[in-house]
Amino acid sequence: MQETYKDTLLGDTNRLVIELTKSRAFRKKLPEVLKTISAHLKTEQSYLLEVRPVKGMLDQLVYKKIIEVSAAGEKKEHIVHELFSEVIFSQRVLKSWLTDLASLSKTKLSIGQSSENNNLPSLIFADHYEEAALDKLNNNQICRKIFNSLGVSISSFLIVPLVYEQAILGFFATHSSNVIVHTEHQLEMVVSLMQLTANLYACEYVEDQRVLHENYLLKTSEKRYRKFIRHSAEGIYFMNCGKPIPVDAEVDAQVESYYANAYVEECNLAMTKMYGFEKESDLIGKRIEVIHQGENYEQNRLSFKRLAENNYQIKGQETKELDKYGNWKYFINEAFGIVEDNHLLGIWGIQRDITEKYQNERGDALLEAVLHAIPDIKIRINVEGEILALYGSEQKQDKDGLTFQDNIITGKHLTEVLPVFVAKGLLFNARKSLEEKTLQAFEFLDADSSDGNVRYYEARINNINAEELIIILRNVTQLKIAEQALTEQISQVDQKNRQLQKYIESNLQLENFAFVASHDLREPVRTMRTFGQFLKKRVGHKLDEESMIHLDFIINSASRMNQLIEDLLTYSRVNTESVTRDPIELGPLLEEITDSLKATIEETGAKIIFKNLPSVILGNRLKIQQVFQNLLANGIKFHRKNESPKIIISVKETKTHWRFMVADNGIGIEEEFHEQIFVIFKKLHNYQEYQGTGIGLTLVKSIVNQHGGEIWLESKVGKGTTFYFTLLK
Repeated sequence: MQETYKDTLLGDTNRLVIELTKSRAFRKKLPEVLKTISAHLKTEQSYLLEVRPVKGMLDQLVYKKIIEVSAAGEKKEHIVHELFSEVIFSQRVLKSWLTDLASLSKTKLSIGQSSENNNLPSLIFADHYEEAALDKLNNNQICRKIFNSLGVSISSFLIVPLVYEQAILGFFATHSSNVIVHTEHQLEMVVSLMQLTANLYACEYVEDQRVLHENYLLKTSEKRYRKFIRHSAEGIYFMNCGKPIPVDAEVDAQVESYYANAYVEECNLAMTKMYGFEKESDLIGKRIEVIHQGENYEQNRLSFKRLAENNYQIKGQETKELDKYGNWKYFINEAFGIVEDNHLLGIWGIQRDITEKYQNERGDALLEAVLHAIPDIKIRINVEGEILALYGSEQKQDKDGLTFQDNIITGKHLTEVLPVFVAKGLLFNARKSLEEKTLQAFEFLDADSSDGNVRYYEARINNINAEELIIILRNVTQLKIAEQALTEQISQVDQKNRQLQKYIESNLQLENFAFVASHDLREPVRTMRTFGQFLKKRVGHKLDEESMIHLDFIINSASRMNQLIEDLLTYSRVNTESVTRDPIELGPLLEEITDSLKATIEETGAKIIFKNLPSVILGNRLKIQQVFQNLLANGIKFHRKNESPKIIISVKETKTHWRFMVADNGIGIEEEFHEQIFVIFKKLHNYQEYQGTGIGLTLVKSIVNQHGGEIWLESKVGKGTTFYFTLLK
């Protein structure tokens, strides 16, 4: 939150008021008052002429002394010459002279007259061209002697009489060889401080020593000072302790007493609005304990403890408090305690609302951290394209790509640090972002890298406010490379999908053909086989040997054709029927299969061994039975001569599947045929040597695939074959 000059002026006024009213030796603080006034008015010297009542009678005065202070703070004290220090003059004569002097001044001031002091001017100002006022001042005998004693020549001046209850107790004066530049707020400051000084002088000259406390805010300076502070951005307050707190008590005891009894006695409008109230009376009277409530209560109590431990003065103390709406507010305080007779009576303080500044700093810190955490190039620019900041001590995209350093590019134009076409693109999108208030983005490539490789960048531009924008440059080269690779992979996948689609379509045609063939061809084949058998029975005895061989060939071929049709129908059903996953007790299923192969087992002397089989698996019972039946039958069928077949079925469990192994000691399969044996009707041996149509392993593979598994084999010719297949658990 930026501090205005008015806030600075008010802060100095409040500080001086606090120092004057707090100090028992207020005269020691007067040089600081004069120095501060000279600094604000930009005059070389300021003077304070003190007059003294004769024997406490405010209507009869004598000159006492003059304090001279320069703008640099150098103090001189002048004892008034004996010649006129003993001259007694009346208030009436002095007031008349001041009124005449004010009437000669042509400068119109909104605070020039004070109705509270019988139209006595609050201040008199004359510029160097106001000759009548200057002549009256210079021609006054006493003034002339004072000027000669001080060695000054007056060309423009400002005089403020120190008035207490219509009694003049002194004068403040400052002069310059040039025009005294002033504002209404500056003059309000001077008048308020001089009225307070008059009240402090009065405390020494009247019997009633309570005048400081009773009359300071209630008499001549009250309205002016309250008007001055009421519209300040800073909160001003007086916290009454409620019950005087002994300063020699333990600090913790003082804290307890303060929070048990203290309340807001005085505050200005700014202080009120900090807590969400509309007028001062809404806050006045509230207890400090209530104001400081909330989760930060204990921390706020520490602020008073620090005040007590620091001789009842504190600066820069931060507090966190709730307003009437429950919103957290952050304040910074400057305060001092009013101590009398070793008791703390109350606390004067100035409070500034730093909530917005605190939140902005937190937001800025968070933004800064986020910007530094993002590995991209982040550049803040103004609307003209001038680079204001580069986030990160050194930003690098890659070894040979765009590289910037904050101390090198800050203050330069975008066209000085980027290729012209990129800079123009950024500026075009920056204007568009400001006009449309939207995020803009575009991509560009950098072909001028030191290694000769092309690099791709993405630029994002967004407005921060009406004057500034943020640019983020991200190296997307690897992303582009990945996109290209992905595009190629997608093309390859698409090509494979097309091939797969053709295969599916041909497979569907095959299934349709199988269904048609199995039904439409079965009847002619049966007829051919039946009539062949009928001819053999009726006229077989009449045929010669060669004719009988031909007839047997016809009958056998018809039988084989019928078996092929049956197998084709089975294959069609396997591929078209839906698969259910039901619990299957594996033991009884294998026992049923071995029973069906009992004759073959006994004939060949086959030995079948089961190892570590699960008790239950999931699948279609009929189809799983076909898998085991085909593999066992093949293991028995393709055994070596003069050696009984031996088949071992075992299983291993994985996270998602059962992996079965069916190993035999048969004739084995050459490696070049490991894939061909799963092709429909593909046989490696002739029909006379090993009967069968060559569809068994095709069915096995199809069923395994339907159950979420796959099948493969390992084999050595003359040693045996091991089939591996997996089933989803």
